[in-house]
Amino acid sequence: MLLRLRVALPDRPGSLGQVARTLGVVGADIVSVVVLERVGGRAVDDLTVVWPASAPVDRVLTGLAAIPGVRVDGVWRGTELSEPSSGREVALIGQVAANPQNGLATVVDAAPALFGADWAVAILVGSDWAGGGARAQAWSDSSVICASWRTPDVPTGGHRTTPTSRDQRS
Repeated sequence: MLLRLRVALPDRPGSLGQVARTLGVVGADIVSVVVLERVGGRAVDDLTVVWPASAPVDRVLTGLAAIPGVRVDGVWRGTELSEPSSGREVALIGQVAANPQNGLATVVDAAPALFGADWAVAILVGSDWAGGGARAQAWSDSSVICASWRTPDVPTGGHRTTPTSRDQRS
């Protein structure tokens, strides 16, 4: 199975090498590394590894926890290996351009495959959502306007104002 790891580590020569060596020792085969951030002497990397489905994930976490300065920020199963040069992004733009009236639904439906996620939603929030103490009210005024397949139920407080792409297909 594919396993995705988000790891924070010291941003210095050899740190990523220690992570890679540890992953190899515990039995993980690295197939992709993406550096997400390098700030203040720290780096955040997403690693995709092939991991035996029968092996406990705790073995990976224990190995990485033993490296000084390394912190695992997230672990999840990958749905597929991303292929940056596959052209899927360009094909998505072509689909949106050909059918702009379905553009948002098309992007939301494609997002899980493009980003290795299980689901995606587009949410309309109140105009003051980003401002100070009004966030709670703005969130309660929010609505899911489009959801991909396998999206969990809408959280309490939100409501749907328009059908989702999932509803439109049924």
